[in-house]
Amino acid sequence: MQLREQNLKRVFGETVFERIHCLPCGADKAEALKRYEGSGWIWVEDHAINANVGAGLGLNTFLMSHPYNWESSVDPDVKRVDTWKEIYEAI
Repeated sequence: MQLREQNLKRVFGETVFERIHCLPCGADKAEALKRYEGSGWIWVEDHAINANVGAGLGLNTFLMSHPYNWESSVDPDVKRVDTWKEIYEAI
C-alpha cells in the first residue's frame, strides 16, 4: 500500500490529496466507502464490482482497465481508464 501512495504523490504531487485511504486486497470496500456517500470524491478501483459500489454511492469513480475486468459490466457513471494520466487529465 505504501507504493500505491507513493505513486499517487509522484503523479499528482504532494499537496493534491488531503487524505489517501488504501484498503487491503479483499477488504469490504462498501463499508469503507459509505462514509463518503454523496460526496462526489474520487474513487479509483481496479475491480468492476467495487467500482459499481463507488458509483452507486455517488463517488466520482474511475475503473483502471486490466485484462481481468475488461468484459465486466460497469455502471454508466464509472469512467474506464488505462493510465493514471487519464485520471489526472479528467480531474
